[in-house]
Amino acid sequence: MTEQPLVTVITVVYNIIENGRKDFLIQNFESVHNQTYKNIEHLIIDGASTDGTIDLLKKYERKGWIHFISEPDSGIFDAMNKGHKKAKGEYALVLNSDDWYASNDVIECMVKKSLETDADYVYGNQECWSLNGNHATGLGEQYIFWRYMPFNHPTIMIKNSVVAKQGYYRTDFDTVEDYRFVIQLILDDYKGVYIDKIIVNFRLGGASFDQKTLTSFYDFHYRRLAKLYMWFYSQFDDRMTEEKIIQNYMWDIGGKFDELFFIRLIRFMIFKKLKNFNYEDFFKHIEFFKNSLIISTKEVDHQNIQNNFSKKMPFSYSKYYYILGIPFMKIKEDAHGSKHYKLFSLVPIFKIKIDRKGTKTYKLFSFFPLFKIK
Repeated sequence: MTEQPLVTVITVVYNIIENGRKDFLIQNFESVHNQTYKNIEHLIIDGASTDGTIDLLKKYERKGWIHFISEPDSGIFDAMNKGHKKAKGEYALVLNSDDWYASNDVIECMVKKSLETDADYVYGNQECWSLNGNHATGLGEQYIFWRYMPFNHPTIMIKNSVVAKQGYYRTDFDTVEDYRFVIQLILDDYKGVYIDKIIVNFRLGGASFDQKTLTSFYDFHYRRLAKLYMWFYSQFDDRMTEEKIIQNYMWDIGGKFDELFFIRLIRFMIFKKLKNFNYEDFFKHIEFFKNSLIISTKEVDHQNIQNNFSKKMPFSYSKYYYILGIPFMKIKEDAHGSKHYKLFSLVPIFKIKIDRKGTKTYKLFSFFPLFKIK
C-alpha cells in the first residue's frame, strides 16, 4: 500500500485513575502505538480530570504516543465532536478508553479496504468482553439497523469530512447517539463497506453499556432507546409514541412488531432508493425475523430457515410476561429447544438445556446442575 493518508484515533477520557481504569487506558494506548500502519495520530480528549489522569497523559505525550487536550465538556459526544474537529486525519476512528484493537494490522486493513472501494466508512466485527473474562463475537451486519445497532461505534473508520457533513454528533441522545448517527449514515446513503475482521475488543460495563442494575437497565430501554426508536420509526409510521414503542416495538424487551409496521418500514426504505444499501439481505432478514415472531418453535424446521436466510443469525424465540406493563419474566428458546428463564429479562433463574442428542439438563440459576434426563 503506497498511499498512506493520516488516520486520527479519538479517545475520550475522564478521571480514569479514580475509576480504576488506568490499566485499561494503557492497554488502549499500546494497541494504537503497536499498529503496523504508522501514519496515525492518537488524540485524547480529557474532560478536565482531577485525579491524576492528566499526569498519565503527559507521560505518554512525552513518549510521542498521544496528543491530548483537557477541558470541561458537556458529555461524551460533545468530547467526541471536539476530537473530530481537532483531528488532522483524513480518516477517523473512535476508540473508547476501556477498549483496545484486536490485532496490530487493524487500521492498515481498514485503510486498504477504504482506498480500494472508495468507501465513506469501513466497519467490521467486535469481540465483547465482560469484566470476568467471558467474551463473544459481534458481527457487523448493516441490514439489522432498524432494530439493533448494526456495528459497534469503535469498529468504524470514517472519513472525517463525512462526520462534518453530518453536523457531527448530536448531544441530546445520550449514550445511544452513535446508534442514531449510524442510522443516519445509512439513510443518507453514504457508502459503508464491511470488512470481515475483528476490529476491536469492546469491554462491557462502560458508560455506553452499563446495565448492571435494574435501574440502569430500564433507563437504557425506557428512556434512551425509546427516544431513539421514536426518532426513527416516526419517520415512516405515524402510530408511534414512546410508550407504544416500549410496549410493542423494542425486540429485546418483548417486541411484537405487527404487519403494518413491516409494510411501512419496507416502503420507506424502497422509496429511499439507496444505492449503497444491501436491500436483498435487508428483505431476507425481515422475513426471517417475521417467521421467528409468528411461527411456533415446534412447527418450523429451524435449520432450513437459517440455511435459506442468513447463516449468521442464530434462531431464537422469546416470550415475555408482564406485570403492570413491566416485563418481569423472559423465556428464551433456541433452535434446539433449550430454554432460559430470566427475571426482569436480566437475572438468570433457571435453564433447561437440550443437546443435539435430545438429552435434557436442568440447571438452577443457569449454572447449578439439578438433574439430567436422557
